[in-house]
Amino acid sequence: MVLPTHAPLSLLAADGLGTLVGAALTTRFTDRVGTARGLVIAAVVGVAGALVIPLGSGTPAYLAFAVGNLVFAGSSVVLSVTTRTYRMLASPPDLLSRVIATVKFVSWGAIPLGSLLAGLLAGPLGARTTLLIFGALTVLSPIIYLSTPIRRLRDLPLDAAEPVEARV
Repeated sequence: MVLPTHAPLSLLAADGLGTLVGAALTTRFTDRVGTARGLVIAAVVGVAGALVIPLGSGTPAYLAFAVGNLVFAGSSVVLSVTTRTYRMLASPPDLLSRVIATVKFVSWGAIPLGSLLAGLLAGPLGARTTLLIFGALTVLSPIIYLSTPIRRLRDLPLDAAEPVEARV
């Protein structure tokens, strides 16, 4: 199958559309379900999106790639906006710059390492298998959230002294 020259750009544009949708819906979504529950839901939805990306063959593969990217990007934005907002609200003002710098160092520092690992795996295993492996690894995100007190909360606590209990 021969694709038009603009097809790869169109497929990657789904990522941008997903980020716009995620940004537009984050506030309404977290107001409705709560910030803590929103993190868990967005993480689970992100897993689904990541696992859809490498599916299919032929034309369905392109559709799966676009839909998976759209869903994964949208859920990533919900997670990002929610955690960044919480970090800014919960961090003491005099430590906020250090907290943000540390988070950026760790998260952005992982990007080139993940890229290197993906490239090393894609050579012998193929792109589809590598994408499935990385998609399967996204399952760790909701597992981590569900292994903390967040699983019992509606909203993330804003006061460090506030007890971490389930709220109704």
